[in-house]
Amino acid sequence: MISIIIPTKNDFDLDKTLISIEKNKKPEKTEIIVVDASEGNLDYIKKRFPKVRWIYFHNKTNKKRTFVEQLNIGTKKAKGNVLVFVDGGCIVKEDWLYELTKPILKENEEFVLGLVKPIGKSHHNWDKKTKYIESCGTASTAIKKDVAVKIGERDTNFSFGSDIDFSWRARSLGYKIRYVPNAVMYHDWGNWKNDIKRALRYGEARVKLYKKHTYKIKSLFKSEEFFVLYYALFFLYVTSSIILTFFWLYYPIFILIPIIRNIKNHPIRKLFFDFFFGAGILKELVFPSKINNNHDSQK
Repeated sequence: MISIIIPTKNDFDLDKTLISIEKNKKPEKTEIIVVDASEGNLDYIKKRFPKVRWIYFHNKTNKKRTFVEQLNIGTKKAKGNVLVFVDGGCIVKEDWLYELTKPILKENEEFVLGLVKPIGKSHHNWDKKTKYIESCGTASTAIKKDVAVKIGERDTNFSFGSDIDFSWRARSLGYKIRYVPNAVMYHDWGNWKNDIKRALRYGEARVKLYKKHTYKIKSLFKSEEFFVLYYALFFLYVTSSIILTFFWLYYPIFILIPIIRNIKNHPIRKLFFDFFFGAGILKELVFPSKINNNHDSQK
């Protein structure tokens, strides 16, 4: 049995997500679980989908973001032996579920990531070039439930970054993450303001991740992890341009390099994202927040 888990708060496009999932061919018996933290704001959608299991999440800690706690509850309550995760508001392609779960059901894989494409204009491009990857987010992933149990609950010390933490823990236990580009999900990443907030939080989370997984720091100097250093250096480069341009007029010209590299990928929006990602990294380095180093610690 497959359990599709959708954590949501005020995703008022959730009905579109559920409709797109209902249209999917089901490779075997499937349940859909919505873990709802909206405190009743989405009840009008609930009424339209009586076959969906609806789990209300009540935020008793007044934590601003409870996405991680909702994922943990959905995982515990799921009846299926294969867990599939979807972000509220996303839309999935007609054959998405079949393609996403095929490697688990027919090819003996244990952890799978699908392709997430942007809706509208966005620089975000999550397409990979390899069969197996080292880390992934939560949206459009499938995993055997017994594997998820062995990896452990998602760490609620992270508001952002718990998905990378989870995938790193999976890799440290020897599980491979299979990438399946044929399993397509569409995600609306929002406007520039959303991008800036997301970039700051991602930058902060990345530092917290390396504090927890100290063995990964050496990977910073390998090609697949060097992008983290790039974000920090890019922030320093842009901020230093304000002063150094007075001494060397051509100093800002180097910003043309990332613009040219991303010329087909909304370069200006990408530069803003990179700048604030770097700002988040440096903010967390200078003003660190507390985090428990226990991999399975939960509040």
